Amino acid sequence: MLSVSKEGRYVSAAFQPTRMRISIDRYQRMVSTGVLTKDDRVELIEGEIIDMASIGKIHAAIVSQLQELFVTGLGGRANVVTGGPLTWVAFRAAIGFDAA
Repeated sequence: MLSVSKEGRYVSAAFQPTRMRISIDRYQRMVSTGVLTKDDRVELIEGEIIDMASIGKIHAAIVSQLQELFVTGLGGRANVVTGGPLTWVAFRAAIGFDAA
């Protein structure tokens, strides 16, 4: 028996595809070997590679305004970075989170 997937493909009703989660290290190897490039608008979220929409003018303007608010509001007491990559491990280290 065949059924039609969301993508419009015919698949066996007995076959149930599963998602394969990948690690940050594997994702970074995909970038370093050219499997993923700077032109690929994707992010690794909870082990899945997710297609992301490009940043529009309104989004960019809001990010710029928020960055300015943080920079002036913090008065040099912190380094404000926007648009850079962030991993959960790096985030926890940056805020001094200790699970122990």
